[in-house]
Amino acid sequence: MAIISIKHKQSVYVGKGTNVWGNVHISDLVKLYELVLQHALSVREGKIPRPPKFANFYFGTAGEHVWGDIAKQIGTLLHKKGKADTPEARSITADEMQWPAVATNSRSVAERSRSLGWNPTAKSVHDTLEGDLDALLATLK
Repeated sequence: MAIISIKHKQSVYVGKGTNVWGNVHISDLVKLYELVLQHALSVREGKIPRPPKFANFYFGTAGEHVWGDIAKQIGTLLHKKGKADTPEARSITADEMQWPAVATNSRSVAERSRSLGWNPTAKSVHDTLEGDLDALLATLK
């Protein structure tokens, strides 16, 4: 989304921008992987009973974001950094986005992950977006 926004010199989103996705910071996801692996080893070693066949899926969802809100934040940041002509975000088609997945909803609940003791504590996607955008811009120089 950010790369296409840089290309257009304006932040963009697909459709109404109301679609929702779950998110998780990589440091929280690493903690979840560790817990899932520890759990799997405990099952293998017979320390805990084997769970039912379909109870082996663990979602790493710490929060949710609305893509239109992300686009607005990207627009403000790109404009502030001189990489967009306006801070306003605008709608484009899924084909124009070149990553049509952002036109979908992707929601999950991390109940099973939390039952292992997982508690995400890292900053939210909104809190890390400026740093992520700075890192992206540095690679495009």
